[in-house]
Amino acid sequence: MGPVSQTLLRTYLSMVNGNSTTRAPRINALPIDVTVIGNTRTHSANNLVTDSGAAGTALATGHKTDNGAIGVMPDGTPVGSVMEAAKLAGYLTGLVVTSPISHATPAGRKCFLGVAKYSLTIPSLLLPCCEPRRS
Repeated sequence: MGPVSQTLLRTYLSMVNGNSTTRAPRINALPIDVTVIGNTRTHSANNLVTDSGAAGTALATGHKTDNGAIGVMPDGTPVGSVMEAAKLAGYLTGLVVTSPISHATPAGRKCFLGVAKYSLTIPSLLLPCCEPRRS
């Protein structure tokens, strides 16, 4: 059930149960409200259909990038990942994947490539294992 459906159900139940009116809304919580959820828009910075490098970068950094790029902003500026921030804060970090490590989605956590088409470049960037950029 999506956020709009949840809002509709919350409002409907509050009105039907007599707890709320349009002039005095008292919207009760649903049991699902304790569940933490997030929403995302899945397009890349330059296309409605994203590729794995752009998706991995968005998931790891919170910034959209162009299709074909990994770990950089659309203008090519490297952007740090959550994994790097954790390492800089003194946490031990690691990358566990169910795909080959050279795929662009996991590479978005550690690599900074303007072009993601070079899958042979990705492992060499991951192997020195994870020294974060300091800016």
